[in-house]
Amino acid sequence: MPSTLVIPSGSFALKWISPDGPVSHRFELQQDTDKDFSSAQIIYVGPDRGTYISGLLNGDFFYRVRAVNAQETYTSPWSSPIHRTVKHPSLDFAFSLMSVGALVFISTIGMITKGIQREKSW
Repeated sequence: MPSTLVIPSGSFALKWISPDGPVSHRFELQQDTDKDFSSAQIIYVGPDRGTYISGLLNGDFFYRVRAVNAQETYTSPWSSPIHRTVKHPSLDFAFSLMSVGALVFISTIGMITKGIQREKSW
């Protein structure tokens, strides 16, 4: 079973290490919404040992990576998959935070204005 982590922001970093065997030249990273990778998409190909995933909508995502040597004569087995669940906060929660922020902002402006008026009356 893939390891699972709930992501509230829709973005996260993935890192991997080189497998034993021939020196890898590049890595291929796949993403799928199905744990069996039946409709997987390669989302990264390159020499880096990590990448940053962002812009994901709510849902379940599965990832796996493999190494390929420079001559492309050797491909490692796919890594064990990892599972990430993206669950953004609700709009109601976001609007409530914005309302609290607006209240604090308006209160701060009111206190500053009141302080300026008091200072002028001295």
